[in-house]
Amino acid sequence: MSKEKLRKTNSVDSSKLARELRSGTLRGIYVPDDVILEMRSLIRLRNMVVKDTTREKNRIKSLLRFHGIDIPDQFTRHSVGNRSKRFLQ
Repeated sequence: MSKEKLRKTNSVDSSKLARELRSGTLRGIYVPDDVILEMRSLIRLRNMVVKDTTREKNRIKSLLRFHGIDIPDQFTRHSVGNRSKRFLQ
């Protein structure tokens, strides 16, 4: 109804909820269980760690370039972002 779209008030909302409940078309929302919530939290944490690691690697690379130390091509062509023991030496 246009009244519901134009005005958002408690009385309009309660009327709409009552009408949907009477007609049986009111559906519940999905509430994830604890396992799903823990998995989402773990994925968020992993993404944060990956971003932080990338940020630190970029800072080191920038600092090396600032001081005139170039990274050899053998380490930048095929292993972008890879920090092997050979690279660190």
